[in-house]
Amino acid sequence: MVFVPLSRSGKTIQLQGNIKEHEAAYNALLASSINPHSAVEIIGTVKAKKASRKAPETPLRPWEEIEILVEEVKYLAEFPDDILVGEVAKYTPEQRHLELRFNTDLAARMRFRSRLTKHVHELLKGWTEVTTPILFKSTPEGAREFLVPTRNPGMAYALPQSPQQYKQILMASGVDRYYQIAHCFRDEDLRADRQPEFMQLDLEMAFASGEEVMKEVEGLVKGLWGYASASTGAGREGVEVAPLPWGRFSRMTYAEVMSRHGIDKPDLRIVDTISSIGQIVPTELKKMMSSIPAEEVVVEAFKFNLDASPKNIRALVSELMDSPEFRPFIENPAGPPGVFIFDQSKPLQGLQAFGHEGVEKLDQHFAIQDAKKRKRMERGELRQRAGVLQKELHELRTDINRGIAKWDAAADVKVELLQRVATALRPKEKDGETKAAAANATETTEAEAEELPDGFTPGDLLVTVPRAPGRFVGGSTPLGRLRSMVFKRAVEMGYMTLPGGFWPLWVTDFPLFSPIEDPASGEGQGGLAGFQSTHHPFTSPKEARDVDKLFTCPLDAIADHYDLVINGVELGGGSKRIHNSEMQQWIMREILKMKPERIDDFKHLFEALRAGCPPHAGLALGWDRVIATMLGKESIRDVLAFPKDGRGKDPMVGSPTLVTESQQETYHLNIIGHEPEVVGEVAAIVEGAEDTEKRVAEELKWEVKEDEVMVDRGLELDIEDADADEVAALEAEKHRI
Repeated sequence: MVFVPLSRSGKTIQLQGNIKEHEAAYNALLASSINPHSAVEIIGTVKAKKASRKAPETPLRPWEEIEILVEEVKYLAEFPDDILVGEVAKYTPEQRHLELRFNTDLAARMRFRSRLTKHVHELLKGWTEVTTPILFKSTPEGAREFLVPTRNPGMAYALPQSPQQYKQILMASGVDRYYQIAHCFRDEDLRADRQPEFMQLDLEMAFASGEEVMKEVEGLVKGLWGYASASTGAGREGVEVAPLPWGRFSRMTYAEVMSRHGIDKPDLRIVDTISSIGQIVPTELKKMMSSIPAEEVVVEAFKFNLDASPKNIRALVSELMDSPEFRPFIENPAGPPGVFIFDQSKPLQGLQAFGHEGVEKLDQHFAIQDAKKRKRMERGELRQRAGVLQKELHELRTDINRGIAKWDAAADVKVELLQRVATALRPKEKDGETKAAAANATETTEAEAEELPDGFTPGDLLVTVPRAPGRFVGGSTPLGRLRSMVFKRAVEMGYMTLPGGFWPLWVTDFPLFSPIEDPASGEGQGGLAGFQSTHHPFTSPKEARDVDKLFTCPLDAIADHYDLVINGVELGGGSKRIHNSEMQQWIMREILKMKPERIDDFKHLFEALRAGCPPHAGLALGWDRVIATMLGKESIRDVLAFPKDGRGKDPMVGSPTLVTESQQETYHLNIIGHEPEVVGEVAAIVEGAEDTEKRVAEELKWEVKEDEVMVDRGLELDIEDADADEVAALEAEKHRI
């Protein structure tokens, strides 16, 4: 007998060849004449495997419990010898098909994504799935769009940035609860968590407030994470996902996250927060820190405790300051950073710039900050532990219902532990204190600080950055970006530890409008007000007082907008919408001061809102980001089958391509002020010297030098060796250019 493994879609079944029963099949398997990874068809009898004498460490999966007695082997397609594959093989972007097939980790991620996507539909039973059009129209919502030309001169579709307008129209159409997993397109600068095309789980609810949407989405996300982390759910077959922490998601306002974390999508695992120390910094030091008057400048700081000597910390600081990424911090208009290393061998432990009195006050200040940090860390770790216990108990109950487990003493212990953790996390109310006040009680008084340890200890790194007074603007502050940069490098060096688990957070109360930083970017609504909608122009003011602020100072108005952030990744955002047609038009016309022709682009929406559209609110989760966050991947490219690269190109198929002259004529296009990428003197579109008919527009650059040597990606080809017709074609192309 002979045994051969047969693999397909990550599953391996054992084939058995028996010379006595099927000699030809036996010989085919034994001869190994078929290259590994070739496509074959097997005809045979499926039978159960004989039970092993030794019990398996993990339960067998269905395909591991059977084998096939082979009767016939049919050869379908050979896998060539010149393609090298395997777990350690390195695949180019052009070989994505091989990577998807032979990289077991990537293949597991694709299967995980598929199972989780199917589960969404189970969780949203009772909602109405509606597929909205991909060919939309150009409207100034905020981001740049991709246009799709038509054969009708001057007319073009636009690919949707999101289904935002369609889902609001659906609310006016009697659809109470809408959802879809939608394709979206934005012509934005690319980064690790952005692609020109992406998927989002789009939701909208009629007769709903923002609070109701957040409650629904929080339950949905917990359901997704529960399924992803369950051993019988999407998390099976080698993909592990930690459960969410126990209890409701944390909440902070935009102003709070910007002041404490310096970013509007904070990573709560970085427990050392930013605090204001302007009242401590001596006046003379303020003057040295910033050109802003000392009585006005805001000085903020963070302190990290690193597991390193002062010498190693100085080396880390020098490395960061010498990097190109640090230059923007030096050029900060309000003033460069101040970096102080606690060193007991130095005068005033390295903090002499603050003076004796300043050092004492700083010590007390950071003693209080460290006490708050310990409370946050303790609560966070308790919630993470409770989340694991909750998951284990849920899986035990599931196994009991399936008849494969029984309740035992260990389960009783877990229940008791969970109850203890819940009690420890429950806010303790003082006399006359409300539950809400008790839940937010993390302050440490100066009297309590007297009994705290010293604020500065060996390994401390203090970083300060000045800023101008006033409201926060944008998604981050210089100190917030520097804090993230220092933390990331300190973790990489092993000087700090990144807590485990997932730390979810709702960020609320964003400004309704934001100043336009770069009018030439093409983003925003194109109005003349000098500011733009922070989210999009359909977002509703949060309170009546915010409507009043539209008449006095629109930049002070708060939006009924909310973002869901986990571990520093913005998974999604949403808002309550403006459902009154006249108010929507008034905001575009009088507040944003959009041009009449641009306002007219939304006539279809105004008409839908005018037809008695109910109040509604919604949210969209970036589906690619959800998957990447669950799997601990920093880039969404790691969870896409065919991602675009950093330049927006698909290396596998070679898109995008140049528009041909024929296509320009068909779609009435006239390319103005554009020249092909040129290396040296001439740019031609040639795949290779031996096949000039394969003319691909991307990245293939030819250079004609004085010695008449053509260079294609460093490969030199003498013109003398080329075909005469080929040379003539190249010369003609040269003269045309």
